[in-house]
Amino acid sequence: MKGGDLPSIEDVGQAQLLLLQWVKTDHALLMLFSNGTLQVNFYNDHTKIILSKPQESFILTYINRDRMSCTYRLSSLVDRGCCLELQNRLKYTLKLLQQKAEA
Repeated sequence: MKGGDLPSIEDVGQAQLLLLQWVKTDHALLMLFSNGTLQVNFYNDHTKIILSKPQESFILTYINRDRMSCTYRLSSLVDRGCCLELQNRLKYTLKLLQQKAEA
């Protein structure tokens, strides 16, 4: 899969990644992939939240408006908190997921 200006890595022998569901709002695009990854792209500043579980624990990757990424264990965010910028995006994401669950 290719995107942005990042190099493409071909994964030979792995199942193809499929987009299972998506929700588009005025502010963001939420996508759920076949490997369980949840990605939210915010339109106004091009920030992104990616929640995945590559091994035994969930991780959250945040890509800020300067295209700098930080990856956290979800448990450490629960214990230590996060910056207001990320916190607001997580609240918005939770709101979208709750609306989707109720629909």
